[in-house]
Amino acid sequence: MRILLAAVVLGTTLLASVASAAGNPPGVRVIHTKEIIESFAIGGQRIAYDLRGSLACNKVLVRDLRTGKTTRVSGKQTCSADSTSTGAGVRELAVAGNRIAWIVNLGGNTESDDYLYTASLPRPTERRLAASTRLGDIGGILAGTWIGNLVGSGNLLAVSRWSTDKG
Repeated sequence: MRILLAAVVLGTTLLASVASAAGNPPGVRVIHTKEIIESFAIGGQRIAYDLRGSLACNKVLVRDLRTGKTTRVSGKQTCSADSTSTGAGVRELAVAGNRIAWIVNLGGNTESDDYLYTASLPRPTERRLAASTRLGDIGGILAGTWIGNLVGSGNLLAVSRWSTDKG
């Protein structure tokens, strides 16, 4: 059975409309959280979502819509993703088969750092695959390396890496 998804986030609620390719009528799955959902990604039968770390610790979770099982895939390194003054936290997520990837952005007034993490189901362990750093005035031009444009399709995860100078 193939699952088709559409999802929308409303603060602490994630609504997913689920229909099988066999023509079954769509059903709505509702995921309620205590923390705010900051980003999410859909792939196959899974939804990955990032919860702001306001209560304890930032975390990335994956919900299997077929089984209803939710699994935490992030670890200690992602825990402080929302702790910096100008960083974006977990700013991108992607799902590809059993693999989930995310980019954490941390920053201050003169620096911005990106970290690419991945984990695989069913027994996820957070792994950092890459890091990048940019320096300069956060309101102006930052020179250095970047990681972004994370996507997943089928069993493939892809990401862009590039660099900029002060111009």
